[in-house]
Amino acid sequence: MNEYWIMFLSGLLLSFVLTPAIREWALRNNWVDLPGPRKVHQEPMATIGGAAIYFSFLLVALAGIWRIPTAEIGDSRPLWGLFISSGIVFLLGLIDDKIGLNAPWKFSVLTFASVILWVSGGRIELLTNPFGDQFQLGLFSLPFTVLWLVGVSNALNLTDGLDGLAGGIAYIASFTLMLIALIQGEPVISVLMAAVAGSTLGFLRYNLPPARIFMGDSGALTLGFILASTAVISRYKATVALTLLIPIVALGIPIADTLFSILRRAWAGKPLFQADRGHFHHRLLDLGLTPWQIVGLVYGLCILLSLISFSFIFIPKQYAFLILTGIALVSLIGLAWLQKSKKP
Repeated sequence: MNEYWIMFLSGLLLSFVLTPAIREWALRNNWVDLPGPRKVHQEPMATIGGAAIYFSFLLVALAGIWRIPTAEIGDSRPLWGLFISSGIVFLLGLIDDKIGLNAPWKFSVLTFASVILWVSGGRIELLTNPFGDQFQLGLFSLPFTVLWLVGVSNALNLTDGLDGLAGGIAYIASFTLMLIALIQGEPVISVLMAAVAGSTLGFLRYNLPPARIFMGDSGALTLGFILASTAVISRYKATVALTLLIPIVALGIPIADTLFSILRRAWAGKPLFQADRGHFHHRLLDLGLTPWQIVGLVYGLCILLSLISFSFIFIPKQYAFLILTGIALVSLIGLAWLQKSKKP
């Protein structure tokens, strides 16, 4: 088990060193995000911190996978499919950070990357009825897998509107998934999540309020994609109820905020993917909270949700499903209250 902590620390140190170097390069080459009406920062900010996270993750993950015996990896095709597809998502994010891409372009490339992972064997094939037998997705496996990967990628990306927010959520979720994978004997997931957690934590040193660099879409989209992949490359497909429930709850805040945003825009007759200031962190800012207060509040909620998701490996799936339902209702009620609240 010590080797996983070594990988975690390696990712942390590598990202810690790479991030300021990439920041200086981005500032010199005008790879920056300018201030705007929906943005909190007041000066141009380097936007490709995701490169520090991704390269640190990639180097540590490849080194860690190389040390795992072939017998413990099993079918390696989904794993290499993940490396290829996450690389595509990272390049998509880099291009978007530089020139800006419209929603159809981003969704098309994300879908393409998701299909590559599905073709390689990284797919959701079973859904478990918490109160009954498993359900074979059959032909619906592809659209369900794509929807899951694209949805979670965008969910984390949409929270990247405040210093340290998306990075902290990704760190807490990946660290939780690493611990769960270690307990369940999933060496591949353990390696991937140790690399993600360490690389994200090293970057956070420069991204907490007031941020010195942003992760950009190259970071948020890629992290979301990799985190979502834990549910599709797991060796234990029979426990798909857990492989979906655990990341859903661990990433509960961005997923709930995204779903609520879609419902809110549909109700108002607005384009579903049009950017606005209706996200939960914008509403908290409008209520007068400081960035540090918002980050602290969100981190606390993420830790609570992570503890709940951790408990799912010890309780019956029926109880886990009921807990998820309760969390969903509370989240939607809370987000609806925030939407109606006004700054005093």
